[in-house]
Amino acid sequence: MPCDGVNASAFIDVLDEVKMLISMHSECDYVVLGGDFNTDFTRTNSQHVISLSLFMHECNLENCSLNAPHVDFTYLNDVTGARSVIDHFLISENLIPNVVHFSSLHDGDNLSDHCPIKLQLSLPMMRLHDDPSPQPSETTKKRSWPRATEDNIRNYKSTLRQLLSLIPVPYAALQDDRDSQAHRQAVHEYHDNIVNACIRAAEATIPHAKRRGRAGWKRHAEPQKKNAILWNRIWKESGSPSTGIIHGIRKKTRAEYRRASRWVKKEKAMKSKLEKVLKQLFNENASINDYQTALPNYSVKFLKLSD
Repeated sequence: MPCDGVNASAFIDVLDEVKMLISMHSECDYVVLGGDFNTDFTRTNSQHVISLSLFMHECNLENCSLNAPHVDFTYLNDVTGARSVIDHFLISENLIPNVVHFSSLHDGDNLSDHCPIKLQLSLPMMRLHDDPSPQPSETTKKRSWPRATEDNIRNYKSTLRQLLSLIPVPYAALQDDRDSQAHRQAVHEYHDNIVNACIRAAEATIPHAKRRGRAGWKRHAEPQKKNAILWNRIWKESGSPSTGIIHGIRKKTRAEYRRASRWVKKEKAMKSKLEKVLKQLFNENASINDYQTALPNYSVKFLKLSD
């Protein structure tokens, strides 16, 4: 969204677009709209505040940031120390009783001048059946199909075939009675068993994906990150001061972490660009060699002419 006091017409145009989207989906029970609105509601004379308040009234929305004790600021300028609440969650009025918690997070590893905002809602949910669809566990490693060899694929097919043969086909799933609760639950269970078989077969036969870290991050940026997190925690425990020694140290460590992070990203981009250039040169060289190989071999004979 445009900054407050700049291009008010563009700000209103965006709100009108959102209003149209909400009206197109009037069948929805709830609306949750979040992001950087560049609008601080304490600036009562601001054109942004007036426009956004009118938009909220017309769309029956409430601002979670208002009267929120856990939101002290969502934007912090490290240079000037200026703070404001310009990031908001706008939610339907009928959702207000369902708000469990709303806060802004001031994490030390966040290099942005905006702070994340967290909204927790409690909503009644209807489960289709007692046995939920299988979800991969946190300890399950992601499989890398591009790394799979022909033997891996062959073993996967063989293992999956064996596992599928062990799954009984439920009789209720075969019945042509889609309105029956027993039919729906049997279909869900049969589906889940097949998905589980696919996951188990892949875990047993397909290599897992390698986790690729940023080159140089551990050496050039990780120490600065830990230092920034440490002093951010000290700064928060000291009441988040906007001046003083602790504020100055936090500001310095954040700047060092930001510079280190940018350097690592720049080095990674340069390395990627160099690899593309070398690959292109290699391909061009290979093409030249292929061209020379394809040329016909001419034998040249010199004839001596007699006087």
